[in-house]
Amino acid sequence: MSASDLPLDVEALYAEYLPRVYGFAFRMLGDREAALDAAQDAFAAAVAGAASFRGESSPLTWLLSITRNFCLRRLDAARPRRFEDFEAIMTGYAQEPSPNHPDSELRFYIEEVKEGCLVGLLQCLPASQRCVFVLHLLTELPIADVASIMGKSQNSVRILLSRARSRMRDFLCANCALMGGRKCSCANMVEFSLKHDLVATYRPEPGISQIKAELRRFSDEVELYRSLPGHEAAIAGLIESGRYAIFSTCVK
Repeated sequence: MSASDLPLDVEALYAEYLPRVYGFAFRMLGDREAALDAAQDAFAAAVAGAASFRGESSPLTWLLSITRNFCLRRLDAARPRRFEDFEAIMTGYAQEPSPNHPDSELRFYIEEVKEGCLVGLLQCLPASQRCVFVLHLLTELPIADVASIMGKSQNSVRILLSRARSRMRDFLCANCALMGGRKCSCANMVEFSLKHDLVATYRPEPGISQIKAELRRFSDEVELYRSLPGHEAAIAGLIESGRYAIFSTCVK
């Protein structure tokens, strides 16, 4: 593959690669804004340096290699986290789930807690171990591609991966109810996570009748805005206002 095979249009790059690049950055950094900044920096650098792409790896592997470098720069300035710190939170703040949450809402929050727990635990791994764990096990890249991104031999990557898996497994088996531990369950961390704004807000899926009614109201408002100057911005603001559950569900 030559450099000309890589789509240079920013929108095309975003559409094809942004979810996986952002997901990698988020699990590396544990912060959504920082991850988005790292992903955007990586895409900008990729577009600026497209001529350096020789086709020796896939475009995704190339982009992830660039993203890794931006993540490492941010991690250099971050305070290291420890498994002991995470264990203290699990032990000291776990509470019984609130009876006010309907089953569907509670299930949503439990899944949010699981993802948050994974991201938090990843921050306790050394950066090199975290990187191979995310790339191979979560991003599902082959060991050869991970080695290319890391600039290491495949054997070195396997050693890092083994150490990361061992540390994660040891911690979870000692603490997590899903792995046989007794200190913490996902449901017991829901209230703590809500209180500290660690989970997304639950938005139930709108029913068919609600969707039809909202589409009718939205269509009526759009027709009204079309007669006004600057109607494109007004319509965009209407979509982002949160007034219509159909759009909130799409972007949650």
